[in-house]
Amino acid sequence: MSFDQPALDEMEDVLGVFYGGRGQVGGQLLITNRRLMFGPVDVGLARVLSLEPLAAVGAPGIGIVKAALDAYEPLKQKQIWLRHIKTVEPKGNASLFSPPKIRLTMVTGRSWSMES
Repeated sequence: MSFDQPALDEMEDVLGVFYGGRGQVGGQLLITNRRLMFGPVDVGLARVLSLEPLAAVGAPGIGIVKAALDAYEPLKQKQIWLRHIKTVEPKGNASLFSPPKIRLTMVTGRSWSMES
């Protein structure tokens, strides 16, 4: 399985790799000495295989479907520089149907929850 991750720079060291979800989409959480990154499952091939045949037969609304998929937040890469994170707190424990969750609070006061 491949993940849509930002590239590491030469001064970054990977400290941990975790697999989980964000919203309804699985992904990879990668922690380096500089940032926390979420790389969603790479759905590029699935997107092409599902939309190209519909476009070939002239199905209406393909552009709208593509735009909706492009705008769907859980399918986007996320990265947060560690210097911007003020606190990391547990938000919930793992269960049979759910991974553990954490809440990040940024130096700006904004909170962001994610599954790990």
